Amino acid sequence: MKLKLVTAILSGLFIIAAGSLLVLQNDKNQEALTKKYFETQLQNAVDQTASSISMMISGDMDKLRLIAGFLSEEGKDSWKKGKLKETLNKLAPDLQFTAVNVCDKDGWAIDLWDKTQTVSFCPYYQRALLGDTTVSITKLYEEDLEPSLVYTMPITQGKEITGVIRMAFDPETIRKQMIQSVFRGKEESYLLKRDSSILITVDHYVSPEGNFLEKLAAEEDTLKNIDQVIRQGRSITAEAYINNEKNYICFKGIKESNDWGIVITIPAKQLEILFKAENSSTQNIYNFVILFIMILLVCFLAVFCIKEVAGKQRMEYLAFYDRNTGSINYNRFKIDAAALLHKSSGANYALVLSAIDRYDYIRELLGAQECRSLLKSISKKLAALLNEDEIYCCYNSTSFALLLKYHNKEELTDRIGYINAKLCSFNDTEIKNDKFELRMHFGIYCVREGENDIDLFVDRAGQALNLIKGDRRQIIEYYSNEMKNRIINETEIEERMFTALEEKEFLVYLQPKFDLNTGYQVGAEALVRWMHPEKGMIYPGHFLGVFEKNGFIVRMDMYMLDIMCHWLKIWMSKGYRPLPLSLNISRLNLFDENFVSNMISTLERYGVPPNLINLEISEEVVTDNIEILTALMARLKKYGFLISMDDFGAGTASMNTLYHVPVDELKLERKFLLGAEKTDRGKKVIGSIIEMAKRLNIKVVSEGVENKAQAKMLKELGCDMIQGFVFSEPLPIKEYEKFTYGPGAKENKIW
Repeated sequence: MKLKLVTAILSGLFIIAAGSLLVLQNDKNQEALTKKYFETQLQNAVDQTASSISMMISGDMDKLRLIAGFLSEEGKDSWKKGKLKETLNKLAPDLQFTAVNVCDKDGWAIDLWDKTQTVSFCPYYQRALLGDTTVSITKLYEEDLEPSLVYTMPITQGKEITGVIRMAFDPETIRKQMIQSVFRGKEESYLLKRDSSILITVDHYVSPEGNFLEKLAAEEDTLKNIDQVIRQGRSITAEAYINNEKNYICFKGIKESNDWGIVITIPAKQLEILFKAENSSTQNIYNFVILFIMILLVCFLAVFCIKEVAGKQRMEYLAFYDRNTGSINYNRFKIDAAALLHKSSGANYALVLSAIDRYDYIRELLGAQECRSLLKSISKKLAALLNEDEIYCCYNSTSFALLLKYHNKEELTDRIGYINAKLCSFNDTEIKNDKFELRMHFGIYCVREGENDIDLFVDRAGQALNLIKGDRRQIIEYYSNEMKNRIINETEIEERMFTALEEKEFLVYLQPKFDLNTGYQVGAEALVRWMHPEKGMIYPGHFLGVFEKNGFIVRMDMYMLDIMCHWLKIWMSKGYRPLPLSLNISRLNLFDENFVSNMISTLERYGVPPNLINLEISEEVVTDNIEILTALMARLKKYGFLISMDDFGAGTASMNTLYHVPVDELKLERKFLLGAEKTDRGKKVIGSIIEMAKRLNIKVVSEGVENKAQAKMLKELGCDMIQGFVFSEPLPIKEYEKFTYGPGAKENKIW
């Protein structure tokens, strides 16, 4: 027995000695590994803090955007005399703000109690007047004793900024996001501005004095590029000396605010202590009573750890998952996409950015809750449509990013077309929709071998997507090197357009319209040309699309109307009997609340009768917004304007639609004429449209007539008017004047 005991003791001592030698042998390696572990923990702590702040800001911004949109729709009267308080109680009853005000463009603000004060002193108010949305730590009013967390957002009507909404919150909400326990409370957290000045610390949560860079030793310049890091939303980790003590520092910019970043520091001495604590081995076993106590403690710690894990999982969900759809967000997408590309080296992948067309309009129709259901439905469909070696994420509130595997572009194009059809269908969803047609657009970047910059892929796919946004006919666009030139060209157009308008570089051309029965001219359509001082004549196909996207088309329409009225007045003063002129009206003008009044004001300024102006509205715009535009067209007709539906046949309009829409003319899309005079089928299609239009007392105009055979066919089918190059191309105004009112004008007959 004694021998066994001695043997057991010796065996135990041998095991302890061997274990000690192994511990000593691996001590240095373990130290390096542990140091790397704590650096990783520091990075994760910064990422989680930055993500939490970003998500908080994003959520508050979404609510504020909803409020701003409502105030924009209701107009300035909704801001005053108790209306503001009523609006906020209805739209955001759970938004825990401390104060709020709405400011006009003169710098006067009104709050919930109808108190008015000037806020013109505030730089963030000035930035909002320029179109910026900001979040800042500042005073809401100049006389405030303490600063607040203030969101500032412009209120717009159309493209015009009519006011600014400012909402204040307790900065304590940000400080709570900064509290960490990763390093047992030994770390320090700071919220910085771009200039490295300290906004918030865990101990002094509002506007403590000091600059973070001033805390660093003079020879340390690792963190001197904080400004760039903030703007780019990147993170950096470095070693630096603070108060002559070595520290590990991790910094990350907060994307939702291009002016803020989060910094966490921990002394190297504390990491050494934590290292020893992590690696200390419990060699002494005291007795069975203590062991029993330890078991109880382990059980307690197990429960505690489970809760801690659950908390970390919650933080991970907030950092890497989208709240509306439940899918991964862009932060996680970048990590997974990089890993997938590395794993599938040699395979062809494409980064696809997909956006919902007219999302703001859809949100107004459905409401916020139904819109969230729509996004969840799209996300669920994407999950079912993707293969195992493909991923997607909710990129933002209106778009999704996909990483798709493909063999060739033809196959990829067909597949995206199939995906689009599935996403835009409501057959397999619980959403009931009879108000709008869901459309999506897809920008595609084909990843090249060896590339792994996910941000670059998304940026290029986004460039392709932006080129087709709002285009009803094209839903897919690939990024190409030639696209750079298109983007450069668009930039040049935008930089020159205001100057061109002031210097009257835009010229109005008029293309005559002829009556098929009499053969005489009965009107003309106004078309625009750009006489560029360097590039010469530029046709509308090269610049009107850019104007539609950036909103400049609104000013262009009114510019052309002004010129048309100017010449109509001249012709009336000369004793001519002026013929009606047609003007194409953009969708943006139709939804401008000042559109009708601006039109009437222009006509009254020149003394031009409204029946000399024929407003052409595209079929696409009418069918997508039939209820709104029917009321608008009724107002225009009541005043005396003529209304035409342009490009009939290009979209989905039906004769039933025409029954409800008060139009005077129907302009056939030129595709109907392509070879129609040579086939009975083509003639029957055109004839049926003309017959139905006449029953509704609507005149029919056919544009794009290229030969007399087409003109003869249209006359036989009962078409009322035509225009096309076969009889007259678009003419400069003075040439049009000579053509229409000159000595030989009566001879300008088509028969």
